[in-house]
Amino acid sequence: MVGKARQGLARGAVDGYLGKIAAATPAQIAEARMVFPDSKDLAIVAIGDASKIRDWMKAYGPLTEMKLTDPRFSP
Repeated sequence: MVGKARQGLARGAVDGYLGKIAAATPAQIAEARMVFPDSKDLAIVAIGDASKIRDWMKAYGPLTEMKLTDPRFSP
């Protein structure tokens, strides 16, 4: 399955997801608030090259970084 994530999503859908969130309109955000949990109960997991995404992800709150090989990492 080249180019597909385990859940059947195309790589572009996964790679472009955070950009779509950043571009959301106020109406889309209001609609999402009815579906998604409050931010205090929400965790965002980003997997990638930390040096490339660290600063961008800091905009969403405190970060916890770990390697996929870290014993604390549990998918």
